[in-house]
Amino acid sequence: MKEKETLESLFKRCQFDKADLLDNADLMGYNTNKELENLTLPKLRKQLAKSILDDPKPLLRQLPYEDLMLLHILKDAEPGLGMSAHRTSQIMSMAFLGIAEQVVMNDDETMEMISITEDFKQAIRPCLNEVANAFEVKLRLRVEQFLIGALNLYGVLTLSELKAILKECFDLEDDGSGMFDHIYSYSITLKLQEYDGYFYDGEDFFISPFVHDYDHIFKEREKLKDITSLKHFDCNTLEEAGQMPVPDIPNPTTKKLLQTLQKKLGFTEQEAYFQRFLIWQNVQGDRFADVLQTVMGNAPKKMSSINEMNEVVQVLMEFMNNAPRWIFRGRCPSDLQKPLTSPPTIDIGPNLKSMGIRQEDVQRMANEKWEQRHTDYNVPMIPFLTRHKVGRNDPCPCGSGKKYKNCCGRGNVDN
Repeated sequence: MKEKETLESLFKRCQFDKADLLDNADLMGYNTNKELENLTLPKLRKQLAKSILDDPKPLLRQLPYEDLMLLHILKDAEPGLGMSAHRTSQIMSMAFLGIAEQVVMNDDETMEMISITEDFKQAIRPCLNEVANAFEVKLRLRVEQFLIGALNLYGVLTLSELKAILKECFDLEDDGSGMFDHIYSYSITLKLQEYDGYFYDGEDFFISPFVHDYDHIFKEREKLKDITSLKHFDCNTLEEAGQMPVPDIPNPTTKKLLQTLQKKLGFTEQEAYFQRFLIWQNVQGDRFADVLQTVMGNAPKKMSSINEMNEVVQVLMEFMNNAPRWIFRGRCPSDLQKPLTSPPTIDIGPNLKSMGIRQEDVQRMANEKWEQRHTDYNVPMIPFLTRHKVGRNDPCPCGSGKKYKNCCGRGNVDN
């Protein structure tokens, strides 16, 4: 960001039209009397910027936790500089509103720079701590974390489902609507996640910040009519899943995955944690093939043998089969059916052999049925790849386009 850029000029560079700016003014609480609606676009940019700089408290009281924490750092950054961070599919609320700039930094789009203007820094510096420590803001942030955690676990929730979760987590005596409405009115995050006027199961609905295709979730749930209820998660799990911008989604194989990513593939602890998040995202979008390509392609360390690659693939498959899925209303594939890592071995016994039935024919039929079951899109199980052997001259599974022997299999002695 340019050192001398102002909040008004940032609004202009964001190319907001009048409708966009008015929507943002409503979200931030600076158009309560609708006095901005009659202004021309240049005057609207000028007046909205002035309102924010004169009194940033209404805006700060509504920002999500990660934005407030980031502002603590950005307010003291050198002019023209910002903060680098891992890039997720989530657009920060500040960037959406145009009060911060979120720019991709590198070619593989994994890092970004977040920065704010100098006049906005000066405006928030005297009041940021006061707002962040206010009781009502802390309460909103805590409740918001539970609700965003629920959205991250389920993908899509109706208004009544969100209220029911709020009631359970905070042991409310009433139906939860009073607290929800209060939190909602002071939460930019929840407002951005609501699809008002669009209905799911007859209600307004909310989506996770990481959902980009809720129609896909609806369509897949329609195919699974026997799954009608949400899987239950305790409050601690909901809270951890609401950590942003990288949520901590429950998975019993997480520790094993992180160890594998570090020891087998050479990722640092922080990189492994972020890779886990990317795998979870790809699973939610049914992009199973992308998982292997992304992980292997980004790995600092190459596989030394086919056996080692198969070990890594096994761990990835275990993690994906135990990842809560949006289309299954929070259930993971292993909740729905017992995972199989290979076709069952069939022993037909002497009686069938005496009838002229051959062991190899029965086994071949079992293998074919297993392959069909695990490649059928309608079966909620991720195909296992652990038994698949990669030849030295086959294309490398990491997606590089090279032969396996010239890529991840370089130096392999198994073949």
